[in-house]
Amino acid sequence: IDSAMFNTGWTQGIQANWNNDNLRAMVSYNDGANNANLGSISGSNVNDGAFANNTGSGFVQWAFTGRVEFMAFGNWAQFDDLTSFRGEAAGLLVGGGINWQRGGQQGNGFANNVPANGNADGEFFSWTLDATGDLGVANIFAAWMMNTSYSLPGGQGDINSYGVVVQGGYFLTDDVELFARWEWMNTENSNP
Repeated sequence: IDSAMFNTGWTQGIQANWNNDNLRAMVSYNDGANNANLGSISGSNVNDGAFANNTGSGFVQWAFTGRVEFMAFGNWAQFDDLTSFRGEAAGLLVGGGINWQRGGQQGNGFANNVPANGNADGEFFSWTLDATGDLGVANIFAAWMMNTSYSLPGGQGDINSYGVVVQGGYFLTDDVELFARWEWMNTENSNP
């Protein structure tokens, strides 16, 4: 669920980074999540005559993305993956990130328009809190994610989606890792 529903995907923009021994931060002004991936209406094709007024697809008015990470102990390189090999140093990384954007999509007047992605009219705020623990033979990762779509056209209510991911692994031998992952997601749609 994290990749399909909450990931911003590829963005283009300008980013500033800052870090010290235990803390790092990144902030970006960019072209937005889901940029040009879909039309703003589920299943739409902007070149189809039926959606001729769907003129804003692929554009975001503004978008800001940021992330802060705190490494309680360990080293930065060990958190480049979600595994902890035997003999690797223990480590703990806690982080949080946001993406906030305003879609540039112009509605086409159809009554059943739904904001299928971040290009649709409306504002979108996504955030996550997560933690990764490396134990030198085992590892655990957990994340809470949420996305809210609001200020939608036509008086539509807010749409809230949230989810949880928990993943862990254990090395049975130096080369064989047993791992498991659990995901849960829910969407609350207050539109009539």
